[in-house]
Amino acid sequence: MSALDDALTALERVTGYRPVQSGDEYKARCPCHDDHNPSLSVKMNGRLLLHCFAGCPYDHIIAALNLTPEPSTGLRQIVATYAYRDAAGVEVRQKIRYAPKDFRIRHRGPVGEWIYKAGPGPAVLYRLPELRSAIAQGATVFVVEGEKDCDRLAAGGLTATTNIEGAAKPDQKAKWRREYTAQLAGAARVVLLPDHDEPGRAHMQTLAHALRSQVGEVRMLELPGLPAKGDVSDWLNQGHTLDELQALAATAPLFTAPPAPVPRPDATPPPPLPGELRRETIRVEVGYLPEAADQAEAALIRAPAGIYQRGSLCRVSRHPTATVRGITRPRGVVLITAIDEVYLRDLLDRLVEWEHWNQRKKAYTRCNVPDSIAKTLLARSGLWRFPVLTGVISAPTLRPDGSLLATPGHDPATGLFFDTQGETFPSIPDRPTREQGRAALDRLIEEVLANPCTNAATVAGFAFASPTARAAALSAILTALVRPALPKAPLHLFRACRAGSGKSLLADTVALIATGKPATVFDLAEDDPAEQEKRLLAVFLAGDSVINLDNLEGPLGGKSLAKMLTAETFTGRVLGQSRTVTVPTAATWLATGNNTIVKEDITRRVVLCELDPQLEAPEKREYDRNLADWIPAHRPALVAAALTALRAYIVAGQPKQPHPVMGSFEEWSRRVRDALTWLGEADPLGDTDKMEDTDPIRMKLRALLLAWHGAFTSIPSTCAEAVARANETQRDETGTEAPTDPVLHETLTEFFSDPKSGKISSRYMGEFIAKYQRRIECGARFEVSGERHKVKQWRVFITDKTRFETEKGGL
Repeated sequence: MSALDDALTALERVTGYRPVQSGDEYKARCPCHDDHNPSLSVKMNGRLLLHCFAGCPYDHIIAALNLTPEPSTGLRQIVATYAYRDAAGVEVRQKIRYAPKDFRIRHRGPVGEWIYKAGPGPAVLYRLPELRSAIAQGATVFVVEGEKDCDRLAAGGLTATTNIEGAAKPDQKAKWRREYTAQLAGAARVVLLPDHDEPGRAHMQTLAHALRSQVGEVRMLELPGLPAKGDVSDWLNQGHTLDELQALAATAPLFTAPPAPVPRPDATPPPPLPGELRRETIRVEVGYLPEAADQAEAALIRAPAGIYQRGSLCRVSRHPTATVRGITRPRGVVLITAIDEVYLRDLLDRLVEWEHWNQRKKAYTRCNVPDSIAKTLLARSGLWRFPVLTGVISAPTLRPDGSLLATPGHDPATGLFFDTQGETFPSIPDRPTREQGRAALDRLIEEVLANPCTNAATVAGFAFASPTARAAALSAILTALVRPALPKAPLHLFRACRAGSGKSLLADTVALIATGKPATVFDLAEDDPAEQEKRLLAVFLAGDSVINLDNLEGPLGGKSLAKMLTAETFTGRVLGQSRTVTVPTAATWLATGNNTIVKEDITRRVVLCELDPQLEAPEKREYDRNLADWIPAHRPALVAAALTALRAYIVAGQPKQPHPVMGSFEEWSRRVRDALTWLGEADPLGDTDKMEDTDPIRMKLRALLLAWHGAFTSIPSTCAEAVARANETQRDETGTEAPTDPVLHETLTEFFSDPKSGKISSRYMGEFIAKYQRRIECGARFEVSGERHKVKQWRVFITDKTRFETEKGGL
């Protein structure tokens, strides 16, 4: 057995404690004093070295272990003492060099005695006062591995420093503290001079990663011609000069860290290799949780870890499932996913090396990120420094100022994340002419909307009922591509008289061009307003780009839908949590249905596109192209055509068009609607009157106005009088009872009957008139005209006599 093995065996036998290896030495309990915490260092350095940090003499330890002392080669001699001083010049510890070669760190005890351990006090770099002065003057700083080298360079007028721990052995943790990084922060140039061995190179690589964002530049200089384990002093001893050193330093390679892999939107970040991603170390100190959370946030931003803020912390991902609670999404669609505490802890453990003080080992040791760090970061809503994410796009788009956004990744100007999905998009002319814009629009029409039908020669494409309908379809395509640049946009309704007319295909065509995927299908859940709001918040949080209310069975309307279409943000309570979030409403809304009625205020929020194939069985049509396959294969060119058309209008100065803007959607009207009419298309809003004619409220109010005026002209009357008048009867020539005023009777019976009794209700009618008083329909409106016995009297006031008479004649 070796002398080291004999000593370790004896120590375990005498103290009952098995020595623990730490690097190239062992920690053991000293047999000469009551040693509960191992204070004896045991190592081989040519001979057996035993050092008790409590001060027990070498020969006493040997005797206690019943070992034979090794022949003395002379007492160790101190050959150099290096003083480590703080920024004020106060000595905080010393590094002692012995012969035979050995090093020890010591500090002053309470009564001035030397204690051989690092001890309390700040961690400082060697020659710190001189270092801070040089940094303030913009001088170059050399970082070496030993104090001897520092002093050699300083003697020649250069600024040099090192850390007291030196370089780590291959199996040890890097010996570089964040305090050292802070002391070098602000330096104009740092030149790292590694010793000519692997530990030296690894040590300087650690420093380079730590310093690269804190100093002006970091250069790595491996001196030529060094022997194995040689250092800068050896190089100078070969006859080189400090002038040569400075010349080499000026041209040394700049350190550029390999970029940290950015997590793919559709994948969980892979576990990093040791030292590959964990480029930063954060120490968790008692009482300094906020500072540790600040460092964690900064580390995630620098990584970059793909974390954004959008009412809550979130990331970009691909949705793994198809259907969730009335929301059907295509597989692979790029969405926004909220970050939870588990994900954040996992990410912080992957990207950061965490340390805390281990009282038993009297040292900082590795640990996992504390739960409180992740919780603190998640709770700092409104205080985050993470970039803002407003939405995710998968095609180039236009910014609000009309400029083109075509660079993949996060765009700070708009907050949009552009995921190309592996596609390459052609360049778009910087200043396209009107002719180029019209040609681009024609390409969309010919390639997509006019897809030839192979078994019905008289039918082409989507069989639009009018030029206005075609313009509305183009409007939907352009809107979906530039929706993030618009504060609000109307809903596009694709309506037909029967099933199989291509409504859902047209909706998916819009989505396929804009996103490469079919539209997200949304069940409006009108019978449950609370559920409706939950689903709306879900799609807005996820950042769905194109959403389709497919195959509507009932009328299109509702307060939530009306409010959502004219609001730039939506606020709701996060499912399963007590907090609320506010998110953008930047989605393109579509709807499909057969003879769908648009009711109440929704009519002024909808662009109507009517399809009329004029066939008994339109579902039997066969087309030259399967658009569901063809569009994804040719999508980049279609996107370029659509944006070229819009850019042509923008660079022409957005000439004013001869129609008023659409109320509540002014930006959309000027950006999309006006571009289409300027390029020669019909007005996409040309069929608005068709929706208004079928609006149940409008039909009801118009019928009541005409019937009331027919009964009372402009004479003030109460609802009770109207009911009495409607219920009056008279006998005809055959003696049959018939209503005296059949028009009034029929109108009130149809619209204002009590479902329970079947009788006309004056209360229902009064509430309806009060709600819609002063609203003009068919050239007339209801107005209050005094009271009779505390009951309101109403009269019909004619605002447009010609129109009113025309409507009245149509009865």
